[in-house]
Amino acid sequence: MLTRIAIALLLGATSLAAAAGDRVVTSADLGDKWPLTIDSGTLQCRPFMGSLQILTIRADGKTWAVNGTAIGQGFPEIDPIWKGNPEISGARINIGPLIDLAKSLCQ
Repeated sequence: MLTRIAIALLLGATSLAAAAGDRVVTSADLGDKWPLTIDSGTLQCRPFMGSLQILTIRADGKTWAVNGTAIGQGFPEIDPIWKGNPEISGARINIGPLIDLAKSLCQ
């Protein structure tokens, strides 16, 4: 009886876990909200420790962190390919739309 309960709990936990995903994204996907200096890459979301996600983008043979969780896991910061904001000196284009798109791959 306990074995059946344990199996049921494991199966339930597995179905609740977020699925990982990836997809090729291009500047056309976000239009003028595209925050990177590269034209395209493979965006990836990997579930991590409960409700967190590791968000990355792979381009030209290198994988970059898109969020702080990915930085914490050792991926290099995205700064070298993060587009500057031409309207505000020293600022960057909002990366939020890319983060939202990456998070949607874990759902």
